[in-house]
Amino acid sequence: MFIFQAAKVSEGSSKLKFFTQDVNKELLMLEIQCRELGVAVRSRVYSYLSTQLPFSKDTLLKRARKLRLVRQGGGVDEPLQQLRDAVARTMPEQITHFHHSCNTSAPVAK
Repeated sequence: MFIFQAAKVSEGSSKLKFFTQDVNKELLMLEIQCRELGVAVRSRVYSYLSTQLPFSKDTLLKRARKLRLVRQGGGVDEPLQQLRDAVARTMPEQITHFHHSCNTSAPVAK
């Protein structure tokens, strides 16, 4: 597997030097295949990789997840922007309603 070869070559190097374009491509393909096999298998694969590579299982999982999201085009950006737009549209009315209810429910000073 190319990832193991890259690990041997980059021993002592930084994380950024290890995750080359080729390693990222391999990790992405592995991530896609593991997701099809289920959570338990995916967990075991990344646990094994973490014993063979100079990275923790969490680091590998995060990197793979990030690569998958980038491949999908982010996935979260568009729904998040739609949510922000909806909040921005409804917020002025909610603020007005809040101020109105504060003014009408305040006790009259004697």
